[in-house]
Amino acid sequence: MKTRFFATFVLALALLSLNACRTLNLQEKSLVKRVAGGELNLTQEAIDHPQLRFESERVQFGSEQIYVMIASRADAKATVLYFGGNNSTVEKHHSRLIEQYQALPVNLIMADHLGYGASTGTASFDGMQAAAVAVYDAAIGWGKNRASVQGKPIIVHGLSIGSFVARILCRDFSTLAGLNCNEQCRIKHCSGGNDRLIQRYFSAVALL
Repeated sequence: MKTRFFATFVLALALLSLNACRTLNLQEKSLVKRVAGGELNLTQEAIDHPQLRFESERVQFGSEQIYVMIASRADAKATVLYFGGNNSTVEKHHSRLIEQYQALPVNLIMADHLGYGASTGTASFDGMQAAAVAVYDAAIGWGKNRASVQGKPIIVHGLSIGSFVARILCRDFSTLAGLNCNEQCRIKHCSGGNDRLIQRYFSAVALL
């Protein structure tokens, strides 16, 4: 039985395509499938982005491992936990994320979805959602005892399918004491087509 997560994502795609008069026949395997990718060369990253300190982690998720990049900076005021789209991997898209945030004093944590990139396992909506919780829990722990990101509030940022992961995280953890979730949603036309770019930012301003 598919989760409400899958149903909600399919409904969103259907609504966004209405003005194009298209017929949608979507299955989970059409939207979520293995995306190849490897680990970062941290030495090279330090050369390419000298303002950042790079670390990598593997978050245990059952018998699987989720690959995570941590990019921290000395002047950081917060930590962004980022979940990318359904073709996103840390190896392929971390540079774009760094570029988007380079003017802001924030640390970046980016994870490969379950079954994506350097993460192990089989890609699925249910697995993606559950693995994101494991990454979130790890980020909370790092915020308490990891020098590079210690004591910083967490902002959850999701792009495309990652925005639904971010929404679920905020929904499930918004009852925690001190967690104040403020959603900002941006939908815009992509150039040259009928696709939409959906991004959600959730600010956990008093989490730690």
